[in-house]
Amino acid sequence: MEFSRAVVQAKKSCGVWTGAIDAVGYQARDDKNPSRENPTQALENALRVVNPTGSVGVIGVYICPDSGAKDEQRKQGIFSFPLANFFEKGLTIGTGQDSVKKYNEYLRDLIVSGRAKPGRIVSHHISIDQAPEAYYVEGYTRF
Repeated sequence: MEFSRAVVQAKKSCGVWTGAIDAVGYQARDDKNPSRENPTQALENALRVVNPTGSVGVIGVYICPDSGAKDEQRKQGIFSFPLANFFEKGLTIGTGQDSVKKYNEYLRDLIVSGRAKPGRIVSHHISIDQAPEAYYVEGYTRF
């Protein structure tokens, strides 16, 4: 199921969306042509689904410089972004990274030693098509 249909179905099930998170970043795939990269696709999707005066968190990675990018602007981390549309809806946008480098070795060591079990966090693997119904299934971990 394409993103927009899945979102409409999910909104009908869950109601008002006051926030969204772009956890994908510049490697997002184009909704209409998934074989193509569209760096702002997750942001555009967030704009479509979040209600006016909502919030969008951007934790997906946007790097600069990106020597693998297909054009000069993207190589410099410059992306076409629908800022006027975000402004029109009155959305709040927050960005930032967590302290990955601060914690990655520590967390790896916890996993290797068996003291941390990341498999306990994810209760089920489902497709986007199953998400609206899975929201109501007892025993599923949601985050």
